[in-house]
Amino acid sequence: MALIISKSADSSPQAPCTFRVELTAEGSLTTFDLPLYLVFVIDATSTMGTQDVNNNTETRFQVAVQAIHGFLDIIFSEEYASVEKHIAVVSFGNGARVHVTQTDAEGRFSGLVNPAPLTVPAGGGAPVQDHYIGANSYDPAQAVTALANFRSVADKTAFFYENEEEIETMINNISRYSNTNIESGFLLAGELLEDIPVEAHKLIILMTDGESAASSTFYAYYNEADIPNRINAAILLQEGNQLFANYNGIRAQVTNEDLIREGIDPSSFDPAAFIPLQTVSLKLRALARSEAFFAAATQSLTINPFAGEWHNFDGRNSDNATRMPAVPNLLDDITLNGYYWSNGRIGFAANYYYYQHSPFFAKVGGIWQYSQSDTGFPLQPVYEDAFFRQSLIGRELETVTFDNSETELMVFATDEKIPQTRLIDYYERTSRNIFGSNEAKRFMIAASEAIRANGIRIDTIGIGHSVLLPEYLNETASSGQAFFVPLEIAHAQDALRDQMLAVTNAELGFFGNVVITDIVPRRSSAVSPLQNDGTFTLDTNSLQVAFVQTPESPVLFQAADLNSGFVSVTEEGDRYIIVLRAGNLWAPEEAVLQEGRFFRAAVAFDLTPNPGVISHSGENLPDIAVNIEASASWTEAGVERILPYSPALVFVPAFCTPPPPLVDIVLDPPDAFPGGEITITIAVQNVANIAIVKQLHIDLPAGFQFIPRSLVVRNQPYLAETLDHINLGINQPGEVDTIRFRLAAPLVPLSEQNTLRAIVRTDLGEVKVSVDIPVEEEEE
Repeated sequence: MALIISKSADSSPQAPCTFRVELTAEGSLTTFDLPLYLVFVIDATSTMGTQDVNNNTETRFQVAVQAIHGFLDIIFSEEYASVEKHIAVVSFGNGARVHVTQTDAEGRFSGLVNPAPLTVPAGGGAPVQDHYIGANSYDPAQAVTALANFRSVADKTAFFYENEEEIETMINNISRYSNTNIESGFLLAGELLEDIPVEAHKLIILMTDGESAASSTFYAYYNEADIPNRINAAILLQEGNQLFANYNGIRAQVTNEDLIREGIDPSSFDPAAFIPLQTVSLKLRALARSEAFFAAATQSLTINPFAGEWHNFDGRNSDNATRMPAVPNLLDDITLNGYYWSNGRIGFAANYYYYQHSPFFAKVGGIWQYSQSDTGFPLQPVYEDAFFRQSLIGRELETVTFDNSETELMVFATDEKIPQTRLIDYYERTSRNIFGSNEAKRFMIAASEAIRANGIRIDTIGIGHSVLLPEYLNETASSGQAFFVPLEIAHAQDALRDQMLAVTNAELGFFGNVVITDIVPRRSSAVSPLQNDGTFTLDTNSLQVAFVQTPESPVLFQAADLNSGFVSVTEEGDRYIIVLRAGNLWAPEEAVLQEGRFFRAAVAFDLTPNPGVISHSGENLPDIAVNIEASASWTEAGVERILPYSPALVFVPAFCTPPPPLVDIVLDPPDAFPGGEITITIAVQNVANIAIVKQLHIDLPAGFQFIPRSLVVRNQPYLAETLDHINLGINQPGEVDTIRFRLAAPLVPLSEQNTLRAIVRTDLGEVKVSVDIPVEEEEE
């Protein structure tokens, strides 16, 4: 079902000859004529197995599953029976998985799915049979194999199911795998929807608690970006008093602050005298600020949504409380294989609990900062994150409370260490974490932006009372805002279900780039003033627009600003073109969910019929259309659509368009002699049934001269020196004005045709008449 559009044109008893025209475009409830392809992207990490604070017995994952079941019960109900539905299930942990039914796992996908489906459920409880294509360990080879298996299925619609029971079984059997890598779930869902027909509705519903999201990235980025070797290959170049880090022609300046932080005097230094850790640190500091270096390091990476990362420290350092490598070999792949929680320069977000109890951190003036000890050492300053422009590092943060919980968003960083952990700074900045923590947020948002560019809508739903990284989840939601379940909601399942239903209806009933266009017949100057041509005069001052958010809201019109570009009126020879750029319209139930959303747009204006335009039909039977053509255009599911308005017919009685006056010109004598005088008499008769105001303009033939003060109007002399713009005043119905004046003919005729033209201008239109004045030759 497309937009509901309508056009009306009505007059009131108080103004029977003025027609109020109104065009509306209204979002319909649902557009059932296009198929829906929906992918659930579900967080299946360990934190989803913790108890949800809104429920006494269920975990976050169980709440999510119950909400999905409730949603499926509705979307597969009679109300949505006419919607062609295709639903796929993707879960993510440190990598991503696409789920299939047991029948498909043992049939057409035999050999592609994981070999041991009996696994630990994400929501806790007894083992479940989870059939999926994906990696189930951190082995990079497994992730590559999983990607190859997935891409070997040429028709990705094979992963979409239309049977509610099959979908519910897959969701019930999702198994747990740790570490939150949201972007991998996005990428996999994007590949599933990539080849879906453009005219289909394409929707992703992401469900996550958001925990640890900022510390996740792709194994491929660490494995192929090869940051340690790139840093090792870079060199320091000195040019006068300036120092640069150079990597394959990419130059990044080492600042005086960088030198001071390493204990080096900026006014006098010798790079050859730097100790190895100073050299590494300066190269890292400079290149960390270089977008060109980041682009060079990542431009050829293979993005594998099935791949994971090591989130914990490796076995070689498991007994080390500081979680630092015993020997920080910057090029040791084994050492670099672990992810280390760091009190380091790399900024990340985490639950404040870990740091609230740490002796090495304190909050000063709303900013979390690092202290070298808990015994009074000065707090070290924080810095702006060079990688991620939206980072909050070093900015004052109030306590950010979501869901009425005590969860606090906290982003921090430092360059200083206690002695035993100082080397971690260099260790982590030479590992993948130089692009890991903050770039993971960029990757996540970039993945969602790429998905939306393909006409896919994303909605983000936060589960749990302590959703982390809400600002980044907002970035991923195509609606511009992620949904978080409030703490006081007794049944979070119902709130999540209703949110899913709302975003689905929004996808089914959303219309973008709506433009309302109307074309009104306009009388051009070349048309006879008495012609019944169906034309109108537009009152541009009457233009108004209205937007309606709820069906119960009154339609409040406001004056249109023609200078804004929002509403425009252009005049072409025989028509006015009125355009309202209405933007986006939603289904009514979706429009009420968010301020600034509307389901109906309207534009209105006043028209009056031009003189001579009357209806030919019987009394009050409309037969004159007030538009040549009118239409609404919009974008629906990535497809440009257009729908014409039906013409609005009006009845124009004769009294609405009284005729203009009759004008006649008489010459005395009927011709003129060279140098002689001739009297011109112009009679103007008001034949309308209303009083009119008239003005006369005379164009004299070439060479003829007006004889000053010869003008007489209604037998009253006018002491006029010229004939330009003679005001004739008000004339009653049937009254005749007589205008006389004398002209002096030229001694020598300047042209063969001596035409005098008179223009009578009235509020009923213009009347143009002309007469030729013969000039006789003088007798010999």
